[in-house]
Amino acid sequence: MNKCPVCGKENTGFVCSDCGFDLSCDFERFPTLSTVKSGSLSVSKLKIIRKGSFKNIKRCNVCGGHIFYFDEKKYLFICTACGKTSKLQIPEKYGDEITHTSVINNKPKNRKKIVSLAAGDYHTVVLKEDGTVGAIGNNYSGQCNVGTWKNISQVSAGGYHTVGLRKDGTVVAVGNNSKGQCETGDWMSIVSVAAGYEHTVGLKSDGTVVSTGDGKQSFVYDWKNIKAIAAGYDHTVGLKKDGTVVATGGNYFDSNEHCNVGDWKDIAAIAAGYKYTAGLKKDGTVLFAGNNYSFMSTVQSWKDITAVVGGDIAIFGLRKDGTVWSVRDRECCLIEGSIWENISKIASGKYHMAALDKNGTLICTKLKEGLQKKTAGWRNIRKISAGAAGIAGVTYDGSALFAERNKNISYDVSGWKSILDISLNSRHIVGLKNDGTVVATGDNYRGQCDVSKWKNIIAVSAGWEHTAGLNADGRAVAVGENFFGSCDISKWKNIKGISAGSDFTIGVKNDGKLVSAGAYGSGQRNVDCWENIVSAAAGFYHTVGLKSDGTVVAAGDNSSGQCDVGGWDNIMSVSASMDNTVGLRKDGTVVAAGDNRHGQCDVKDWKNIVAVASGFGFTAGLKSDGTVVTTKDIDYGQCDAEKLMAD
Repeated sequence: MNKCPVCGKENTGFVCSDCGFDLSCDFERFPTLSTVKSGSLSVSKLKIIRKGSFKNIKRCNVCGGHIFYFDEKKYLFICTACGKTSKLQIPEKYGDEITHTSVINNKPKNRKKIVSLAAGDYHTVVLKEDGTVGAIGNNYSGQCNVGTWKNISQVSAGGYHTVGLRKDGTVVAVGNNSKGQCETGDWMSIVSVAAGYEHTVGLKSDGTVVSTGDGKQSFVYDWKNIKAIAAGYDHTVGLKKDGTVVATGGNYFDSNEHCNVGDWKDIAAIAAGYKYTAGLKKDGTVLFAGNNYSFMSTVQSWKDITAVVGGDIAIFGLRKDGTVWSVRDRECCLIEGSIWENISKIASGKYHMAALDKNGTLICTKLKEGLQKKTAGWRNIRKISAGAAGIAGVTYDGSALFAERNKNISYDVSGWKSILDISLNSRHIVGLKNDGTVVATGDNYRGQCDVSKWKNIIAVSAGWEHTAGLNADGRAVAVGENFFGSCDISKWKNIKGISAGSDFTIGVKNDGKLVSAGAYGSGQRNVDCWENIVSAAAGFYHTVGLKSDGTVVAAGDNSSGQCDVGGWDNIMSVSASMDNTVGLRKDGTVVAAGDNRHGQCDVKDWKNIVAVASGFGFTAGLKSDGTVVTTKDIDYGQCDAEKLMAD
C-alpha cells in the first residue's frame, strides 16, 4: 500500500484515488510539501483539488498536470505530477536548498523540436531541429552566447565553453578561451566534437583527431581509425573502428588510471567524466577506468545499457527500456519519478543532468544540495576547515564533524575524539588530537594519511595529496605526494606555522620570515623577502601572508584576482583555496578576493565571525555563537527548462 502524503489515503497504485496526487513523485525532495505538512510555513489553509473536480481546477504551467495549492491569497501552487512549484515564496533558510526537477513539454507548435542536448559545468545546451541552438545557465565566460548559431548538427559543452559542429564540417566555439579551447576556426572536415573542461577535440572524416586547449589532453595527433571521441576533465578518449579504445591526458598528480583502457575490446560507445572513463560494450554492459572505486564496482554490474554519460559526481546509464540508472551517493539507483521514463537522450554537467524523452519532453534536474542545509544543525563549533570535499568542524567537546559537498565523497569521522584542530582538502581529512598525535582518513593513494606515528604535533595541514605537521620543537614533518618536493621539509627549524597547498608547503618562522618547498611554477614560492609574517595560507597555486600590522601580502597565480589583497587592513586571519583568498577582520567582518562564479566572495554581510575557511567554490565562516555559515551556491538557472525552450 502507498499512503498519500497529501490526504493520507492508502492506495494500491501510484496515483491517489482520492485526491489524484502522483505518488511516484519524490515529495521529500521538495521542501514545499514537507514544510507544509509540518506546519513550518504560515499558511491559511491547505486546499486540495480533488480528482475529477472542475471548479477552480488549475494545471501546471510546466507539464500540464493537475495541481493542488495552499494559501489561495498568495497563489502558491505545487504540481501533483512533476512537483514543480509556482510563485512559491520559501523562507530564506530554505532558499538555496531546493533541488528540483524542471520539465517542459516540447510539443507546442510554437516551439522547435529538440534533437540533442549537452551539459557543461553550470550550463545546459540544446540543439533544435532547424539547426539553431539554445543555452541557459552560467554565462560568466559567454558560454551561452549561441543565439546566432545556424546549421548546427551537434553540440558539446565543456567546463565554461560551448562547441558547435556545423553541417559543413566546420566548428564554432564560445566561452572561456584561457587555454585556447575555443580556437577551432580553422578546423575542417569534422564529423564530431567533444568539449572537456579546458580543451576541445574534433574527429575528422578520415578518422584522425584534432585538439586545442589544455595541452596535457592534446596528444592525439597520431590517432588513426577513430570513430568516436569523448573529452573529460583532464583527458581525451577515442573509440577505434575495431572496438578498441585509446586515451591520453591526466597530470603529474594522478595515477592516470582513467586512461588505462588499452585492453578494452568490443566497445560500442565511450564517455569521459571527472577523472574516469566508461566504455559501453556491444552486449550492453559497461567497463570503467579510474580511481572512483564506488563507481567502478557498480557500473560494471549494469546490463541492457544503450548510452553512458559521465559527469563530476555521478555517472548515468540509459537502458533499453528508456529508464535511467545512476551511480551517485555511493549507491546505484533508478532515477525516481514517473518523468524518468521513455528517455532517449541524456547529458550530465557538474552538478546537474538533462534528458530528452521520446515524446520531446526536456527534463533538467540538480544533483546536489547546498552546504547550508548540511551544517544547519551544527552547534558549539570552535574550529572549521574547508576543501573541495566540503566542510569539517571540531566541537568544544573534541568531536569531529564533516559535511560533504558531493555525496559521492564522504569521510567517517564520527569516532574521532579529543580533537584540537582539523584540516580538510579534496581527498583526505586530518585531525590533531590533544595528546599531540594525529589521525587521518580518506584517499591514501600517495600515503597522505600515514600519520599514525606522528607525536608531539601542534599543528596540521592537509594539502592536495600530502599532509604537513608542525612539531612542538619547531620542526616540520610531511607525508604523501612528493613529486615536486612538497614533503622535503624535515630540515626546517624554528617554525611556528605551517600550511600545505596543492603541491607545495609553506612554513612561518619565529622571526616572521617564510620557508617553502615544492612546486614554484606559478610564483607561489616567491615569498623569501616577506617579513613580519604571523601566519600564512597556501592555496592551489598562490600563497597568502598575514603581517603583524594586519595587512596582507600574496604571491603566485592571480588569474582570478586571488592575490588582489593589497588594500586589506585590520586582518586577523587568512585562508586560501583554488582561486580565492579570504580574510577575517578584527571586527568580525570578512573580505574575499578571487573567483566569484559560485558566489564564494559574497561575504560582505557576514558579522560576528571568529574564523574563516576558503573551500573550492564556497566560503565558510564560524560565528561567535558556535554556528557555521557558508556562501550560497549560485543557481545559474541551468535547470530552467521553461526558459531554455522559450523562443
